[in-house]
Amino acid sequence: MKEINLQPFCSTDPNRAETMGKPFNANGKTYATNGHILVEVELRESVIPGILDPVKVKRVVDLWKEGSWEKLPRLPRKKDVLCIHCEGGKLLKLCDGCGGTGKVEAEQRIDIGERTLNAKYLRLMKSLPNVRINPAGGYQEPLSFKFDGGRGLLMPMNIAADGRVK
Repeated sequence: MKEINLQPFCSTDPNRAETMGKPFNANGKTYATNGHILVEVELRESVIPGILDPVKVKRVVDLWKEGSWEKLPRLPRKKDVLCIHCEGGKLLKLCDGCGGTGKVEAEQRIDIGERTLNAKYLRLMKSLPNVRINPAGGYQEPLSFKFDGGRGLLMPMNIAADGRVK
């Protein structure tokens, strides 16, 4: 089986570069996370141990649940909008918000069971081989998923009563 590229699941936020900017080893497995989505695969010796506390990593991974596995639902087409940080490239040439493109992916929400999830991360999950989700669980519980070669968790969006993301 071809090795899965874990880098797309890592954080691009400069403030998280040290802890989540690249895959890391903990508890005999290799992980990639950006704080919203976490992917676990078999240990890769070429990856160095991370600085995240292995006990905390285990606590998060222990939220993963077996269940009734389903394919991902149909996802809306990706939409781009102008970056609010650089006003579409007018203010900054090197923008952390958009990477200098002037555009960012528009937030699109998908409901799966009781959860509201960001379609951006579901699209990322779709890149994994034979990905399946377990839709069971409460609105604040992470969505468990598995794929050929590993498993993972996706945190739901925290939606306020007025519909805004907290």
